Amino acid sequence: MRLATFILALALCASAAANVYGLETLRIAAGSEKGTYRLLASAIHDVLKGSDSNIALEIVTTDGSVENMALLRDEHPRSGAHLGLVQSDVFFDASREALETERLSQQDLPWHTILLLSREPIQVVVRPEVGGRSSSDGHTAERSIRQSTF
Repeated sequence: MRLATFILALALCASAAANVYGLETLRIAAGSEKGTYRLLASAIHDVLKGSDSNIALEIVTTDGSVENMALLRDEHPRSGAHLGLVQSDVFFDASREALETERLSQQDLPWHTILLLSREPIQVVVRPEVGGRSSSDGHTAERSIRQSTF
C-alpha cells in the first residue's frame, strides 16, 4: 500500500512540476531496462497515462544513478532529464561535489529531492570463505559477530 501511495504522490508531483514549467513531456532517468527503478518509472508512467493529466512521461534508460544525476545536470531539454530516480549516496556525492568544486550554495544546486521512498539499508557482503558458509564445526562468521561485544 505504501508503494502505491508513493507512486501516486510522485506522479502528482511530476504532473504539477510539468504544469508549472509548461512542459508537455517529462523525461525521467530510470536506470536499466530490467532494474527496479525502471519498474517504478513504468508505474509512474501508467498512473499519469491513466489520469486526466495531459503530461507525457518519457522513460530514459541509463546505466544507473550516476548517469541519472548527470542527465539531471544537463540543461538541454531534449538530452537531459527532468526527474531522476537516484540512490541516496550518489545524490549526496554529486551534491557535495557541486557545493565544493563550483562553490554553489544549497539553494543553487541544479537539483533537489522531492520525495524519499526509503532509507537504504546497508548490506555487509562477505566472501564464502569468510562467512558465507558454515565451517566444519557449524560456526559461522554471522554467529561470531552476534556473540561479539564491541
